[in-house]
Amino acid sequence: MPTSRSKAGSKAGDQHGDQHGSQHGNTPPQIRIRRVYEAPDGGYRVLVDRIWPRGIAKADLELDEWCKSVAPSSQARKDFHHDPDRFADFTRRYEAELDAAGRPGNHGEPDDGGAPAVDALLERWEDSRKDGTKDLVLLYAAKDPEINHAVVLRRFLQAKSGGQDQSSGTHQQRHQPRPSHEKDPST
Repeated sequence: MPTSRSKAGSKAGDQHGDQHGSQHGNTPPQIRIRRVYEAPDGGYRVLVDRIWPRGIAKADLELDEWCKSVAPSSQARKDFHHDPDRFADFTRRYEAELDAAGRPGNHGEPDDGGAPAVDALLERWEDSRKDGTKDLVLLYAAKDPEINHAVVLRRFLQAKSGGQDQSSGTHQQRHQPRPSHEKDPST
């Protein structure tokens, strides 16, 4: 369920989010990922973890909503256990969960997860953009910025919303092989 920003002074963050999109001319809104431990940089900020992140008080996290329903199931998360060798299997399983009509035994409501939750999140983001161009910022707590569920969720949401892959900037996806003709920028 959506919640309002909990930190005092969040209006400045909202203004920054509106300006963020307009600073780059007609740059379309993007879906970005960001660790919860990084400073806010505008946008419609959604925590996409099922469990509240360690070391952060609820009052201290600038957040528009906590959307547990789009997080991977507890079993998928436990099976993955942030092991890079299991990421491809986790990705397939999590995408299937996101595409499903809802969690088994539930009635396809947005809080049940799956496609209803994804559609509801995209709808709330669309509503938030009526005040100006805002990115959707998926917040996660995992340590690895490249091998985590937010990477999968961003790609899934981009495909669902018809958007192109607009990465968060510094986060390249190491699970996708680099073409052999492309030089590795880290060398």
